[in-house]
Amino acid sequence: MTTELQQWYEAQFNMFNEQGWKDLIEQVTQRQKNYDNIRGISTAETLKYRQGQLCEIDWLLSWQTSVEQNFKELQNEDAV
Repeated sequence: MTTELQQWYEAQFNMFNEQGWKDLIEQVTQRQKNYDNIRGISTAETLKYRQGQLCEIDWLLSWQTSVEQNFKELQNEDAV
């Protein structure tokens, strides 16, 4: 792993430990729950828009797990 990549991962891990990140994830999780209800959607256009919103929310909520998994894989590759 390059020094630049190591520093990038360290910055991500530092961010994940910040209260601001935890607050953001809590707010986004609540928004996800609100958007998950499709009963009030009356048009296909609105449904597609909501699907796009949920796609972005899902990406953000999975970011920490993705970074952590990728980092472990890189460490395992470096160990070989």
